[in-house]
Amino acid sequence: MSLKLFIQYFFISLFLFVNSQTSYALTPDQYEYDNIISDASHLFVGKKFSQIHTLHNPEDIDWIMFKGIEDHSYEITAIAKGGECHIQLALLEFDGQTEIKSSLYCCNEYSIVWGKCPITRLYLIKVMPIERCESGITYELYIKDTSASTTQAIWGYVKDLYCKTPISGVEVSIVNISNGKSRSYISRDGFYNNIFFKNYAGYYCFEDHPIGEYRLSAKKYHLVNESSIYVTLESNMENPDPIEIGLTSKCSSNLPFLIDKEIQVSDIISILQIISGVKTDEAITVCSDNFISIQDVIVLLKCLL
Repeated sequence: MSLKLFIQYFFISLFLFVNSQTSYALTPDQYEYDNIISDASHLFVGKKFSQIHTLHNPEDIDWIMFKGIEDHSYEITAIAKGGECHIQLALLEFDGQTEIKSSLYCCNEYSIVWGKCPITRLYLIKVMPIERCESGITYELYIKDTSASTTQAIWGYVKDLYCKTPISGVEVSIVNISNGKSRSYISRDGFYNNIFFKNYAGYYCFEDHPIGEYRLSAKKYHLVNESSIYVTLESNMENPDPIEIGLTSKCSSNLPFLIDKEIQVSDIISILQIISGVKTDEAITVCSDNFISIQDVIVLLKCLL
């Protein structure tokens, strides 16, 4: 090959490569990397909880999960923000294989109308570009509950008030102030069908509560919320905002991590030494039982992450 032909070939190849890269000039969205089911973002029902996603390359697939309530009806909508490419929007069972419905398209808007959810559980939404799409796509996604219902959900997360990490296995209780009836829910550990979802950890949800006033509280071992939380559900209101419940220790203790309120590696080392018997002269008072376990160490390690 002559030098002239080589140079021409080089610049043509370079042009094609750059053009293929710049056509998908969008950057990954804040929910990446959600190309696999285990990294699916959690979308709450209600237009105010809409999410902005991008399909930033031809192989990009967005997985989104949401909780459907038995006998409720839903409308799933994706609105494309400019561009000439179309997307594929589908509602699937949680196996990621069984399709329930696919979207209808009109005027840059894709929608799935789901007449009735058969059972309360998590479901998946799959969004991907159609074949031969040559540019990135930005879209807004939201879910509306179209059921004729006067009930609402009370939901949110339980977190450690100090280190802000989610806490699983917390008993969250809700009391109807008008009649004194109560229900309880154990906050999730992030696992669903043996798959860990990081934004599902510490999650709790009470579905289908009638209009009225409620009192929330939570506890786990020596952890409690500092004061009860009061919630008012009104008619015709969109799903209420998530309620974050923060827990703190109700126990008196002279352990360093509870005195200076600043968890450090030295605190964890000191506690491990106490557990192993290296430090036998240290005074230990946790809930007055003179005992500290490896579970306490695990909690501290989570705070350092």
